[in-house]
Amino acid sequence: MDFSNNDNNMQFGKHLENYRKSKGIDLESLAKKSGIPVAHIKSIESGDFDRFDGFYLKLYLKRYALAFGETIEDFYIQAYGQKVEKSGEPLVVNRRQESQTTQNIKNVNKKRESYLPANKESIKRKTIDSSVAARRKAKFIRLLVVLSLVIIIAFSVFFIADLIRSIGNTAPTVDPIIDNPHDIIIDDDNNDEEFDNSLSEEDDDIEEEIEEEEPEPITEIERTEVTGASQTFNLTTNADELVLEFEFEWSCWMTAIIGYNTFMNEMFGPDQSGGAGETHTFTFDELDTDSGSISLSVGYIRSLAMTINGEEVNFDRSGSHQNIIINFERAD
Repeated sequence: MDFSNNDNNMQFGKHLENYRKSKGIDLESLAKKSGIPVAHIKSIESGDFDRFDGFYLKLYLKRYALAFGETIEDFYIQAYGQKVEKSGEPLVVNRRQESQTTQNIKNVNKKRESYLPANKESIKRKTIDSSVAARRKAKFIRLLVVLSLVIIIAFSVFFIADLIRSIGNTAPTVDPIIDNPHDIIIDDDNNDEEFDNSLSEEDDDIEEEIEEEEPEPITEIERTEVTGASQTFNLTTNADELVLEFEFEWSCWMTAIIGYNTFMNEMFGPDQSGGAGETHTFTFDELDTDSGSISLSVGYIRSLAMTINGEEVNFDRSGSHQNIIINFERAD
């Protein structure tokens, strides 16, 4: 099917509108049944197909047809009177339309393949690199533990030796005899306990002051580049984790990747798993490195609102489909 001719698109859209009206279905009922926004249905019935890219155009036309229990091929045949091969019947389709349809399918496949790694060898190599980094990190942690134990033991031996020397150098003393007519008893044990308690309270006060001086987490996001359907941001934070929040106002397909981990790849909006206006939160508190990137492919950028660690990501919403790159770095 060829949708490159605007006059034919207007004729096809008019056919869809007449068919809907003949069934006695208004725009709101069709939108609720098909999951297509009313504004998009109006664009389809007016033949304004240039508003959508190839993937969303086919998706919305398929939903439109399924709402009536039909297929888009049936509507196409009704509008143009062309035959489609069924049960061994000959296929009668214009050669140019057939070539254009094949090219559209190839373009869609290329878009889907662009979200995947280049080949299996690169996946294997990245997996091996991650495993080596994990083993090195584990060895470094074990080395720190051993060094800490050695230092603790050394200080303990030094303290015990110093204590033994101080005891050996102390001369024996004779307690003086005091004639106490009032039988007053001086309790040295109580004095020692009060002194220890005062030292403990001072230590607690010092620890509270140290805890209060720890800086609060700060996250800064700056947009560095906008080129066509691509936007680039730089994110700097001293927080130990990244908290990503997404809110969708309208129907929108989105793929989200952090590092090599795809954590979102679905359609959000009316009658979808997320639901319009709902917030989806993802927390990443165990990242392999202190720097990396977050990649987003957003089908309709105007429907998306996003924050990272509570800071809003200020998108350029002048286009429709956008590819977003957020380079992050953790600072001290």
